[in-house]
Amino acid sequence: PETCREYSAKEAKTCTGCLKKNAPNATFCYACGVELPAEAAVSTVGDPAGFWVRAVAVVLDAVVLPLGDWLFQTVLRHQEAGKYWERSFDTNATMDPFWEGVLPLFVGLVYYVVFTATWGGTIGKLVLGLRVIRRDGGWPTYGVAFTRYFACIASLLPLGLGFIWVAFNPQKRAWHDYLCDTRVLHRRR
Repeated sequence: PETCREYSAKEAKTCTGCLKKNAPNATFCYACGVELPAEAAVSTVGDPAGFWVRAVAVVLDAVVLPLGDWLFQTVLRHQEAGKYWERSFDTNATMDPFWEGVLPLFVGLVYYVVFTATWGGTIGKLVLGLRVIRRDGGWPTYGVAFTRYFACIASLLPLGLGFIWVAFNPQKRAWHDYLCDTRVLHRRR
């Protein structure tokens, strides 16, 4: 098989299994044996995103997410439209303690699922030019994004080892990427 020649994005077939470039006339990937698509497709994403760029994306999301949570809590605390702006900074306005704990989790779930399924990544990932993609190169569906959210929690539970795995994995995939068959890649400009 032709493995040494460099192919342009227009003529090479990209393996959906290992993301290696293959000859335009190849039927199976030379590296992993996965069946290749019938025609070469120009990819809008590039190399796998490493640990540090993904960590910065998480930090950016950790800044954005509390702002969204604060906005939702403010709206829920002050449902009277006419008094919204007058009372929005009123510290005496309270909310049921149950919702104080559940609302941030719900806002995080909605934020993660909607952004990942609609735009291919959270605000932190989008700012850094990263995209979450499925094996076939498309963005995750709402179901996959929903599952990936809970898989991220599973990656976090054993001391964050599921996330740290990205630093040591040649494909730069976290445990939740394996569970949901997704990848985080740099978007080509």
